[in-house]
Amino acid sequence: MNPSWNSFLLSQGASIEDTHVIHFGNFPREIEAVARNTILCDLSHFGIIQFGGDDARSFLQGQLSNDVSKINSALAQYTAYCSPKGRVLANGLLLLSTTGYWLQLPQELIEPVRKRLSMFVLRSKVNTINVSDESVVFGISGENAAVALEREIGTVPLEMHEVQQHDDVMIVKVGAARYEIFLAANRAPELWQRLSQTAQPVGSGCWDWLTIRAGIPVITLATQEQFVPQMINYEIVNGISFEKGCYPGQEIVARTKYLGKLTRRMYLAHIQADTPPHTNDALFSQDMGDQPCGAVVNAALAPGGGVDALVVLLINSASKASIHLNSLVGSKLDLLQLPYSVGEGR
Repeated sequence: MNPSWNSFLLSQGASIEDTHVIHFGNFPREIEAVARNTILCDLSHFGIIQFGGDDARSFLQGQLSNDVSKINSALAQYTAYCSPKGRVLANGLLLLSTTGYWLQLPQELIEPVRKRLSMFVLRSKVNTINVSDESVVFGISGENAAVALEREIGTVPLEMHEVQQHDDVMIVKVGAARYEIFLAANRAPELWQRLSQTAQPVGSGCWDWLTIRAGIPVITLATQEQFVPQMINYEIVNGISFEKGCYPGQEIVARTKYLGKLTRRMYLAHIQADTPPHTNDALFSQDMGDQPCGAVVNAALAPGGGVDALVVLLINSASKASIHLNSLVGSKLDLLQLPYSVGEGR
């Protein structure tokens, strides 16, 4: 986290652990505000890898799951970086800034992914830089979010992943009433203070809950190489192109679509618990006995109590059996409706 930005957030009453803003004094009140009010959230628990140089586009086109050629200054996209076995190593938002392509990932993956991708640059004219501390990113969500952004910054994007650029500020639409703002660190405090007149500052767990409810997975160190992209519904949220050329794992990803049949899918679930389960905690069902039928992808405290989670499950278990956390006698999962349709196989 940018040091001056860290100091500013502390002056605003933030409690910070590592790069996460835990709360602004009252997390229970903040998570309840997410469902009713417009909220403002620091996103420093995510970082940015910048890809610059003449060959940056062609390099990324050969490494990532989506069609990088479709990105421009007005359009971002979800994308994934896979192993040669087609398993997701990282996934996130890719956008084009004035200084290069920016790939937004959880902070814990920034350096491992940057170093791994740097190994494949070879003679290409590409540089990879961790620019996480040079910019600030925060999110705003709620029915007054667009009005507040238009008043304080300018034109607001209307379509999913549309980008509006205003000098050195970028606004990206990431949901029905949800936006990410990318800007220089020295400009962030003033804009935060203006937006906080309309939006309530909240901890990072609140934004995580919104992402979970949107059905958007976030791969972390604990879940690296656990899933092919389709297992986490990444083709449904437009994170994969099946028309572009090769990238690591492309053959397996394509085979899963055209020749295979998925046995696992990602679902949204509610758990009656006071604390979120750990990422990659095992899930069990009677039909599988003592063998896990799935795993937790992401989880966060929910408004109204309990925990909401994205979980990858065996499709047969999800449709026929009762699912439990960590053991057959663990907390029961109630499966909820995702905001998009999930097919049974392909």
